[in-house]
Amino acid sequence: MNTLSLVDQTIEIRNAEESTGIKFDQVWCVFDLDDFPKENFDQAIERAKKEKFHVAYSNEAFELYSDPICQDNFSSCLRWSACRVEQACQPGGNVT
Repeated sequence: MNTLSLVDQTIEIRNAEESTGIKFDQVWCVFDLDDFPKENFDQAIERAKKEKFHVAYSNEAFELYSDPICQDNFSSCLRWSACRVEQACQPGGNVT
């Protein structure tokens, strides 16, 4: 899934829920930058804003930055190495 398809899926879910009478005070799209073209990222933000969604985004693999086990093991990480870092951070993990 890329940033644009995430926004599109959020629109579909919101519309499906609202068709059953459920209303939302806020809708959020949260994603990281990933390796998608900048145009996709910018279009996703604009599409989300058009739908009155809130948007939050950060660096690649941001889910690892909040892992307390991994915080002391790296200061920055690209997605291609994130799996190795995550494996090393697991109890008993030993990736060389």
